[in-house]
Amino acid sequence: VLDVHVDAVARSMGYRSSESCAGYANSKDPQFNAEANAFLDWRDDFWRDAIEYMVAVLAGEKPIPTADELLAALPKFTRPQI
Repeated sequence: VLDVHVDAVARSMGYRSSESCAGYANSKDPQFNAEANAFLDWRDDFWRDAIEYMVAVLAGEKPIPTADELLAALPKFTRPQI
């Protein structure tokens, strides 16, 4: 579910996949560069928070969430405006 969501965010901006979007991080085009770097920052935060959430579930500190509940608890991507 999480991988599918990350790819869906990249596709929502017109990229083929998360890897395709990330590949523009060093682009000389300001829009591609900004989108890729914002995506990479968000992806890091998204996975870091997802792992922390899962650790809390395994420790019994949080109930097992539904996919929708988990996605709602994780950071949202904001597309940069250039």
